[in-house]
Amino acid sequence: MAASAARVLDAEGFNVGALRGVVVWEGRRGRRAALIRRIEGRESAVPGGRRATWSDDILDTGRFTQLDLGLDARNRIVAVYRLCGLRRCGGVFVADVRSGGERRVVIPAPPRCRSFGPVARWRTTIAATFACRGRGRSGVYVVRGRNARLVRKLSAAQARTGVTLDLGPDVLVGASAGEVWVASPGAPACRTVAVPVPRSVNRVDVHATPGRAWWGFSTAADFGGSVFQFGTAAVGPSCAVTDTRTIDTFPELDWATGTFAVDGPNIYVAGRDTGGVVTAPIE
Repeated sequence: MAASAARVLDAEGFNVGALRGVVVWEGRRGRRAALIRRIEGRESAVPGGRRATWSDDILDTGRFTQLDLGLDARNRIVAVYRLCGLRRCGGVFVADVRSGGERRVVIPAPPRCRSFGPVARWRTTIAATFACRGRGRSGVYVVRGRNARLVRKLSAAQARTGVTLDLGPDVLVGASAGEVWVASPGAPACRTVAVPVPRSVNRVDVHATPGRAWWGFSTAADFGGSVFQFGTAAVGPSCAVTDTRTIDTFPELDWATGTFAVDGPNIYVAGRDTGGVVTAPIE
């Protein structure tokens, strides 16, 4: 894809999510960081959202980390993220993108377990990773109400540091232990490895859209910048993976802070050292 096809939405923005024509990212407002929304071409801060300390460090992952857009039980678009300080991250929060307001998400944890990493929501279903002590079963869980079902078993160490995931209406896609995998939120036996993750990769991000899994790999280049690749596959009944292909697209996925999202015909890529929030058509 030619560079001219890409369009910059925010030269300083990062941590991007997109769903149903709405794009949200972390951006600067004065000296503070805030959630910025773009709806029908107009940009503004998410109302009622908190402002946090902005950092210019290109390796800083931000205040609203692991940002993801999903739907709540009333079919409203919500942003889900972990709220972080300059040194460590705290709990999971959700904000209604259109009407605003922020509240903490309480995720029922399996016995002897604690939530780590990204959390994704689709209506009444939550996907989250738990690291557990003793005989607890660490891994990625699908949570409905007070019921939690293990869909991807991991070691406690992997659960604490090595998982990324996203949840769509019919597919859960994740990356852990050197694999990009897919599972069904509603079918316990539906689990399939989509592609292996190359050992040299520094950063992996994944995204789910109806019937498809998406992934991005990025590695620090020897003389600056990133060596990156996007891929996608169709996910059918019983988690059958077909139509696996590489997406030849221009926006560079930053090896340190890069995230991406897919919405309709467009990809949205964000990173602190690769031009901010950039969008381009998928080809």
